Amino acid sequence: LAASRRFLQWRRTQPALLRGAIAFVDAPEPVLAFVREADGERLLVAFNLSDAAVRWALPAGLAPRALDGHGLPGGRLDGDALDLPTRGVFFAALD
Repeated sequence: LAASRRFLQWRRTQPALLRGAIAFVDAPEPVLAFVREADGERLLVAFNLSDAAVRWALPAGLAPRALDGHGLPGGRLDGDALDLPTRGVFFAALD
């Protein structure tokens, strides 16, 4: 319960996650990825929907800066790739 509350509190600080437009990003299964945009803020969100870690080569043109503080099992940038743990998530600001 505490982890859920922490995430919801963090989410309230991200306008694009609350009311932003959404555009899905082409990603292989089991990755679900999209960009949310609102008030000049663009966020990349990626979920690993599987019970195994995955590596996703990011599409060209993305310049993500990882966002922390959400309290969920998070992914890690490695050059132009994203490593997502089992059932992990990645939140990043886009320039």
